[in-house]
Amino acid sequence: MDRLFDFVTVVKVVGKRGVDFGKGEIIITGDLVGAHAHALMPDGNVLHSDAVPGNARLATANARCNFDELIQVNSEGSHSINPFENDYNKRGQNQFIIAAMPELPEVETTVRRLREPCVGQRIVDVTINWARHISTPSPKQFRQRIRDQKIESITRRAKYLIFNLESSFLLIHLKMSGRLEVVNADTPRDKHDHTIFHFANGREMRFNDTRKFGKVYLVNDVDDVTGHLGPEPLDESFTAKRLSEILQAHHKPMKTFLLDQTLLAGVGNIYADESLHRAKIHPKRYSDSLKPDDVKKLWRSIRHTLNLAIKHNGSSIDWVYPQGEHQNHFRVYDRQGEPCYTCGKPVRRIVMGGRSTHFCSGCQRL
Repeated sequence: MDRLFDFVTVVKVVGKRGVDFGKGEIIITGDLVGAHAHALMPDGNVLHSDAVPGNARLATANARCNFDELIQVNSEGSHSINPFENDYNKRGQNQFIIAAMPELPEVETTVRRLREPCVGQRIVDVTINWARHISTPSPKQFRQRIRDQKIESITRRAKYLIFNLESSFLLIHLKMSGRLEVVNADTPRDKHDHTIFHFANGREMRFNDTRKFGKVYLVNDVDDVTGHLGPEPLDESFTAKRLSEILQAHHKPMKTFLLDQTLLAGVGNIYADESLHRAKIHPKRYSDSLKPDDVKKLWRSIRHTLNLAIKHNGSSIDWVYPQGEHQNHFRVYDRQGEPCYTCGKPVRRIVMGGRSTHFCSGCQRL
């Protein structure tokens, strides 16, 4: 996660200086590349700015900006102007990526944390403060159908949490900023608690989602939501042979391959970088070029990396997911310019498919 600015501030994109500065704002000058830039507004809405400076609207898209200057306003209202010179610019790249999302280890950790307070509880009602959280069915039908259903177990499929109910399945995708907490009903609510499940025991499971990208589904068949996903990398059925078959059937750069959820489910930006480094495979190497030994190394690496991250309760990638410890064990991710723990050569960062990509310039050669 790039940490240049805080999502809880206001962000404006302007074409020139001379605008009115507001307290606590961060203002970016320069043109946009790609579709949109986004930031979190204080009221919980997501601000997206088109390429025309000052033209803001609500939308859903990842952020990709081309910055000339960063103008940051402090709490007193004064401001400082700094040239935007991060590693992208130094290496000839000028795209700044804003993207973070819980991956398989973070979701698995959440599943395990929720089992004790949720399994066996009966949902007596649900409060929906943000109708667009509910993907299917309609919010009205969702509320009617989920009432009086008992949570029998909680599992995971890729990055989806699956609550196995008595007569249906409740699926939740946390997206970029979703958090699930079980608290007493009299606990003061946060303004970003958008979907609240009321239990018969007087407790509540609250879906807090600052950026409002999360999704909730109530279905009779899990495959209605997850049927498009590739195999689970930690399942016993996912063998090195199966991975080889998928790799050979596609001609994709390895980083792009690992991020494609239809080919392999649950691996995201962090653990793709970490897995490729542990297997000593360059992120730009094509999937169908891997030799049998490479495939075995990658298969072991993916499974080891994910299991290790689960052991550390996932990674605290930003303020949304603070309980993880695996960020203290990163081999390459977010370590650009630092020496590789294996060979000592510097870790590099490039952009592939709009995502920050980290690798060792010594261990991972094309």
